[in-house]
Amino acid sequence: MNLEVTLKNKYMKGIILQLFLLISLTAFSEVMSEKDIQNIAHQTNSQIQGVDIGDGIISKGCTSEGRTLIFKYEVPNNWEPYDQLKENLLVDIKGSTQFAQLCFTKNIDVDYVFLKQNSLVKKISFKSYEFYTDNYISIKDHPKAKGVNFKIKVPIGWEVTEGITPNAVKILTNMIFPNSSYNIVINNNITFFSRQQAYKILQDNIIKYKNEVEEYTTLHYKEPQVIEQSLVKISTYPAVLFKVKAKSLDSPHRNVILKQWIILYEDKVITLLGMGEDDLYFKTILEKEFNYITNSIIFPEQFY
Repeated sequence: MNLEVTLKNKYMKGIILQLFLLISLTAFSEVMSEKDIQNIAHQTNSQIQGVDIGDGIISKGCTSEGRTLIFKYEVPNNWEPYDQLKENLLVDIKGSTQFAQLCFTKNIDVDYVFLKQNSLVKKISFKSYEFYTDNYISIKDHPKAKGVNFKIKVPIGWEVTEGITPNAVKILTNMIFPNSSYNIVINNNITFFSRQQAYKILQDNIIKYKNEVEEYTTLHYKEPQVIEQSLVKISTYPAVLFKVKAKSLDSPHRNVILKQWIILYEDKVITLLGMGEDDLYFKTILEKEFNYITNSIIFPEQFY
């Protein structure tokens, strides 16, 4: 028996929506604890235990372990998993955008366990980061892109708007935590540099760039301090990364973290700047989102 049709059954999607409704009872502004996840599993279990999702597949309920929600199903004796089971299930989960968004932003992993007479037949595991969307935006022909062309992924729950300043191309804003943003800025450079030349320039001038980043940051924040710096590669281009900690100008007790990547791209300078409050959300979720967005960049030579 093939489960492909069954997994697309309205009952499976209903289970996902039920879970979303239960998760939504928890405040969006808080980082969800393992105890919260345990409570959600308990509530969800009472809603779905014993439900027939089709073809004799019965839900055995939902439990949790740490930050993982575990859904269990009893399958008929003649059921066998098929090769694309995980891929199709992920499509269904991402189709329920709000559920996928909450799993990612709340750092919740999900396991699906299929049993025959209580013996394990198949286990499918998803890490929270797998619930990212695969949606790209392109800056090709954007009037402020200055001829630069690349694609970049936008996470679930983020809104894309136009940049405000003359060199700001796009701003990505987290819809749940609007104080978090990711900016794409493009400036002209003094001349064209090959990738080898760009790497050498960044390597020789990293301290100079560090000082300039701290000096520029003082225009918007107090007491900026670079707490991390490194030479990196974004796609196939050399770049330098600075992680800056600073204090808000209007609230001295509010600290922020900025992650800034500077890419020397031919005769342009691309700056990617992520900003968020220095809190548990940044440490557990937001920084991961910034890194994922940056590492998703595809330049024209990689298009297919």
